[in-house]
Amino acid sequence: MPSFQKRITIIVLLLVIIVSAGTIGYRIMGWTLLDAVFMTVITLTTVGYEEVHTLSEGGKVFTIFLILSGLGVLFYGITNITAFIVEGELTDILTRRKMEKAVSKLKDHFIVCGLGKTGKHVIEELIKNESKFVAIEKGMDKIEEARRMGDILCVHGDATKNETLLDANIEHAGGLVTTLPADSENLFVVLSAREMNPDLRIVSRVIEEDAEHKLYKVGANSVVSTDYISGLRMASELIRPSVVSFLDLMFRDSSRTLRVSEMDIPDKSKMSGITIQDAELREKAGVLVLAIRRKGEKDFIYGPSAREKIQEGDTLILLGDLDQLRTLEELFKP
Repeated sequence: MPSFQKRITIIVLLLVIIVSAGTIGYRIMGWTLLDAVFMTVITLTTVGYEEVHTLSEGGKVFTIFLILSGLGVLFYGITNITAFIVEGELTDILTRRKMEKAVSKLKDHFIVCGLGKTGKHVIEELIKNESKFVAIEKGMDKIEEARRMGDILCVHGDATKNETLLDANIEHAGGLVTTLPADSENLFVVLSAREMNPDLRIVSRVIEEDAEHKLYKVGANSVVSTDYISGLRMASELIRPSVVSFLDLMFRDSSRTLRVSEMDIPDKSKMSGITIQDAELREKAGVLVLAIRRKGEKDFIYGPSAREKIQEGDTLILLGDLDQLRTLEELFKP
């Protein structure tokens, strides 16, 4: 069915045609332009005024057809407006405008391109971690399915197009993950996203191995092969089944969001310069420090000792749930 905007255009066009036809018809009868327009308008609106001039037999027949045509357009307009409300298009427009307003206010949020099987798992994890994000998907059926998972913000459109990324407020986003089914599509998204937001962290799905270096070249920070992850998982099930069971419970337990997370130590932090033991992170927040990466270094200090000092600019790799990590953020504030 045509969109409401298209149907309104058709109604307006029909009205213009009828008014023009009525005006021309009365002009042919010898009436002035103003009298012809006036007679056409009072006839179509059925206000009940007297005729401007006495109508001939032909004029009466013409007026009858003009009235019937006007009533037809009126009925068509009422039907379409009623359908617009009943079919939910009005609700959809109001919902879309509300969504657009909410997205425009976001900052440092994440953008998920594609709501297929992989994208669905991505937003599940973002929901569990209470992260701000916007999903982009061109299939309304997938958007409706995703909305059953929670009150999430979705942009209906093609993620490979710049205007769609702008609708997701990419200029103020903190990260983007693209899980589209074709490497070429993911390549377009990464290229556009990097150009529109140079500071954005971009993670892309890759299907073919030879596409990996291309994705890095156009701006991806990280590339993930679903085939590689699946193979690694299957090998781990053979070699270290208990570890896999532990990780499964950690990620799939809906009653507790235990995660391996990271935290950057801000400048002038209250914890800067003191040891892990003196910071009492385990006692105060319940988190476990798995590793430390010093500012500007690539390598990690794995399993740091209690005597290891925490420094400004460090990145701590932690094991804890969301509440524990929030408590830790408070401890590290300047």
